[in-house]
Amino acid sequence: MKYIYLSLLGILLVLLLFWQGQAEDLRLVQGEVLTYTGEPLAHQPLLIEGRKETSWLNFFRLRTSTDKVKVLLFTDERGFIQVVDLPAGHYTLKLLQSGKVPVTLKEFKLTRPYKTFDVSTKIPIKESLKVKELLDIDVSKGLKLEERK
Repeated sequence: MKYIYLSLLGILLVLLLFWQGQAEDLRLVQGEVLTYTGEPLAHQPLLIEGRKETSWLNFFRLRTSTDKVKVLLFTDERGFIQVVDLPAGHYTLKLLQSGKVPVTLKEFKLTRPYKTFDVSTKIPIKESLKVKELLDIDVSKGLKLEERK
């Protein structure tokens, strides 16, 4: 009987060695943030905030974490941003400014499953007027003559 248990344990250990891990695929939310003139919005703080989708685990109260998600990120010199493994849900991409109200750039919804999701956006002229000091660009270049007055 002892040898049967040892042989079953040996077989179990061999099977565990060949068992594949249950690694998840990498999920990316990425994109470029451009000014209304098409120039990259370089080295600026952005905020992604929203609520993740509810899970079936919440029905049984097995998860106690909150549904709110906030991610602070910065654009690189090309205006590129990337977030890894953002949970599925409804989100808003906002441009942050010191001492001012954040400017909403884009609202988006992530659905399961996703591998890459593009959040590239171009800041509209209306929002560019709110942050013209931050962008350090001449916003009148893109305005029509009657809008400049």
